[in-house]
Amino acid sequence: METTFAYQKVKFAPEKPLARAILKEIEEALSECNFTLGRQVREVEEILTQVCGAKYAVGVNSGTDALFLILWAMGVTERDTVVTTPYSFIATANAIANTGARPVFADCSNDYNVDRLKAISKFKIGAKVFLPVWWAGQPGLQGFLPDQDFPKDKIVEDACQAIGGSVFWRPAGSLGKAAAISFHPQKNVNAWGDGGAVVTDDEGLAQEVRLLRNHGLSDRDHAVRIGFNSRLDTVQAIVLKHTIAELREVTEKRIALARRYDQGLASLAPRKVFIPKRDPNVKHVFHLYQVNVAEGVREELLQWLRGRGVEALVHYPVPMHLQESYKALGHKEGDFPVAEALVKTTVSLPLNEHMGDEQVDYVCEQVHGYYKSQTA
Repeated sequence: METTFAYQKVKFAPEKPLARAILKEIEEALSECNFTLGRQVREVEEILTQVCGAKYAVGVNSGTDALFLILWAMGVTERDTVVTTPYSFIATANAIANTGARPVFADCSNDYNVDRLKAISKFKIGAKVFLPVWWAGQPGLQGFLPDQDFPKDKIVEDACQAIGGSVFWRPAGSLGKAAAISFHPQKNVNAWGDGGAVVTDDEGLAQEVRLLRNHGLSDRDHAVRIGFNSRLDTVQAIVLKHTIAELREVTEKRIALARRYDQGLASLAPRKVFIPKRDPNVKHVFHLYQVNVAEGVREELLQWLRGRGVEALVHYPVPMHLQESYKALGHKEGDFPVAEALVKTTVSLPLNEHMGDEQVDYVCEQVHGYYKSQTA
């Protein structure tokens, strides 16, 4: 039985109603020939305000651009520092660095998100922004709700993987001054290419991002800012209208499958397989399903699973502070021991809304089979 991360061929199969509805609307849009910032972009933005519990949403070219444009609109420059986690896709640090600012890393907790106390110690040194990543679809624990240590106007959420998630029923995207959402084809809400959005309650920031995403133009002929080209394409907005409509169903299915994984692997925990603690106050939407295993067995386990049709992966094997592109920051191995341990022990198991219970059970059986083979 084959289980993989790639499910787009199933989701967007041309004969299925979803693909047919998208293609029909794209065909209708051809008559308008408004391929950038068409009315469909505004429609998606309105839907996003409801999903993310924010007053304003601005569609942009990618989740990375969303982060960058938020920081730029907040006036982050080369004089500033931004605190974030070392355990994320490199785009998080790049968004900071491309403003000219310096990424300052704070180590992780075992739940993969940044550690609150470590982040506070770095933030209080004089950082302009705290930029937590809601890793793999899990918004930060209640300790990161805005307070005296982390004022709301200093928090920018990297919620690129967490649309539909929440903390105490407060949606990811509503916990800080602004948040970035990604619609990459691998995300829970996906486009047919790159796409992203900024969500915020701050009218001034939303207006600034609208200017920045379109060359700083206030109308066709007048540029009031030096801006960028980061528009959400009309075609991608059409796709998003349909995929966002499925968000609740997608989220419930992913949560149910993750719960089945937890149950299926429970007898191996915590010595052979470590399952992160599930906080009942946090709605984890499981963009990824991850567990940890002993460093010495991970490669063998991965090979065992792949040999049996299970596409197990590692996200991401090199933490940001040890990437060559950030060697100028002067970090060395051992600076962030929790993050470094996580990247050496984390395994991502296949999970998507098009899997069935039998596929999750099969993956769990193969994980159990590996450990049984070690004691035979």
